Amino acid sequence: MLAELEATAVGVIWGITPLLYERAVRKSNSYFSNLFKTVGATIFALAIVSLNEFKLSISTDLVILMALNSLLASGLGDYLYFVAIDRLSAYRAVPISYTYIAFSYIWSAALQGRQPSKAVVTGAILSLLGIWVMLWRGGGIDGRGVTAAVVSMLLFSFSPLVVQRALLISDVPGMLLLNSLMPMPFFLIASLSRKKSKEAAFFSFIGGIMGVGLGVLLFFLSIREIGIFFPTLATSITPLINQLISWATGEKPDRRSIAGAFMIVSGIITALLPIS
Repeated sequence: MLAELEATAVGVIWGITPLLYERAVRKSNSYFSNLFKTVGATIFALAIVSLNEFKLSISTDLVILMALNSLLASGLGDYLYFVAIDRLSAYRAVPISYTYIAFSYIWSAALQGRQPSKAVVTGAILSLLGIWVMLWRGGGIDGRGVTAAVVSMLLFSFSPLVVQRALLISDVPGMLLLNSLMPMPFFLIASLSRKKSKEAAFFSFIGGIMGVGLGVLLFFLSIREIGIFFPTLATSITPLINQLISWATGEKPDRRSIAGAFMIVSGIITALLPIS
């Protein structure tokens, strides 16, 4: 029961943090915002390691797996996610990126040598149609923003498979530290000549502690305890949480955005139905 609560908490946390990232990236840029996101997440990870008096045992295999996960999720994936949030707004970018859930099940089925269920395929198609409904505007869309959101979604979709493999050879604190720390040098170098903002640093730092620190910690713990299915399922509430908070904070999504978000979430839920 604790693992299910941890996974559900992840869905809520990840629904809140994009609003912090949106504030940050619009005051600076995706590189600088991601830099302070990783700083906040790394400080959180170091605190977890310290408080648990955890003796780190980091193997070459773990470094390779977490480097891959950093590329997929906290590195390139999050960079593109921030670009999408900046160009499309959080309430549009979040539902698109979270269609990763349906595609993650497709990759999982492929790796196991079996056909994806009809529910998964139907859910993926419904989610893609929802993206089109949400973003089409008078014959045109923000191509760069949409591309960033869709590519981040595809990268995110592989991350749970990598995490599940890493958990077989490592404990959670070591994985959390590497996941937070490894993208930092890239974002530091990339942000040196770009716009900086104290406000952006603050919001990214808090978002990093919450999302890539606490959120990822709970995500890893829940996958370790109950496997990949339910923790990934639980993040399907993230777009709904984000839409509600966006509305409550004064950002009013239009009808197409609401309808598209509804189709995307319906597609995610459909993909998780136990039918073949």
